[in-house]
Amino acid sequence: MPVEHARGLFKLSEALIQNSSSIENEDGGEDEAQDLRDEAEVYLLRRDEGATEFGNEDVYDKWVPIFWR
Repeated sequence: MPVEHARGLFKLSEALIQNSSSIENEDGGEDEAQDLRDEAEVYLLRRDEGATEFGNEDVYDKWVPIFWR
């Protein structure tokens, strides 16, 4: 289940980045998004030690069954 959680963290970080770019005075949104993305990378690396690309959801999708996405 950690990889499923990692995918959720990744998607949440994308939403926070999108939201913080549309709201000018939002403090901490990008920092929180980066923290979530870093945590997602840790979970992915636990599953796939050879992972080098973390910037899109396809990397996470190959480990998550289609009916859980």
